[in-house]
Amino acid sequence: MSGTPRDGTHRLTIVSLAVGALALALAGPASAQSTDDLKARLDAALKTIEDLQTRVKALEAQRPGGAPAAAPAAAAPAVPAEPAVAAAEPPPAPVVAPGAAPDPGVPITEAARVELYGQAMVDAIYDFKRMAPDWQATMRPSQIPVACPGSPGCGKDGSFIFSARQSSLGMRSFVPTPYGTLKTDLSFDLFDADGGMGVHWMRAWGEIGQVGFGQTESNFMDLDAFPSIIDYWGPSGMVFLRTPQLKFTSRADRKLAWALSFEAPSSAIDTGKVTAIDPSFGAGIQAHNRLPDLVGSVRSEQDWGHVRAALILRQVGYQNTQSASGEPSGERTGYGLNVSGAVTVFGKDG
Repeated sequence: MSGTPRDGTHRLTIVSLAVGALALALAGPASAQSTDDLKARLDAALKTIEDLQTRVKALEAQRPGGAPAAAPAAAAPAVPAEPAVAAAEPPPAPVVAPGAAPDPGVPITEAARVELYGQAMVDAIYDFKRMAPDWQATMRPSQIPVACPGSPGCGKDGSFIFSARQSSLGMRSFVPTPYGTLKTDLSFDLFDADGGMGVHWMRAWGEIGQVGFGQTESNFMDLDAFPSIIDYWGPSGMVFLRTPQLKFTSRADRKLAWALSFEAPSSAIDTGKVTAIDPSFGAGIQAHNRLPDLVGSVRSEQDWGHVRAALILRQVGYQNTQSASGEPSGERTGYGLNVSGAVTVFGKDG
């Protein structure tokens, strides 16, 4: 096998050459040798050996550490390896790709959460006079009979009731998305549409970023100004309405915010006491709303509380559904202004 021989091989070769040189120097026919000639050959052989020793030392100095090369160890006889005892292998470590991240558009479910809220209430009421029977659990002014007893369906004065219709249950959810947090609110109480006890949906609302949609409190009202009272409807004269809508909100800074909403229109035809005298009066006359209500609001937060102003612009109308032409009919532009607020008196109570 070709290649550069190792240092040990160099040294053996040079020593062999030295011994050979000494043998050649001493060899020759005895008859031809003289003492002087033999001495000259011996000096030349010794000089050759010294030169070879110097060369060996130079070669050894070239090895790392200057130490002579160790003789190669004899190969150990092959011994059959005993079969290894199978050990329990640890479970493989989970493989995570570097920089792994959810695909764009996938909700970050680890940060999502759901909240449940509500109240279980019962009101004990003794009415010295009388409310309309379907509304006896609340003080709705339009349902207070003014001639009781004597009015049909009013009955006698004095009535005691327990009511749990103020009880409510709701669920909120918060789901982070690449477009902002998606917030939802679904809640109901037990005041059904006819004033009896049944499921009455209060909110079915969704919101992402600055856009909200579904049913919730009207942008025209100020829910934070609602006083802490037991009555379900709140004080007389307070704006209170939940309606389907599309709402846009924005905040100029930490203390100033505004909102614009398009809300479901609603209006009622009140014929007053004339219908009681002439039931045919106003037959077929119903509300007619062609455009959504437009509501804008501005709210200012202060250290002492908040103040809020809301403006509504709407179109109200009526039509005769029992007439082929829909006449008589009519439309009017309506508007309103609602200014409200709350003052902090003790701690966070406003």
